[in-house]
Amino acid sequence: MPKPYTVIVRKSKLQYVAVCLELNVSACGDTLAEVEIALKEAIELYLEDVAAYPETQISAITASDFLLE
Repeated sequence: MPKPYTVIVRKSKLQYVAVCLELNVSACGDTLAEVEIALKEAIELYLEDVAAYPETQISAITASDFLLE
C-alpha cells in the first residue's frame, strides 16, 4: 500500500499547482485530475531517484517556508 502524503493544491489563473509537503515535490496541470496524475508521477520518479542515490536527503517543506517575512 502506498504511503499517504500531505498535498496542497492551489488553482492559479491558468493551472492547478500541487505540492507534496513531505517530499518537497510539485507538479501542475490544467485540471484537478491532470495535476493529481502529474504529482503521482513526480513522486514516483523522485522516490526512484532517492532509491538509486541513497545519499539524497529528503527535505520536507515546513510551515515557515510558506510565510513571507
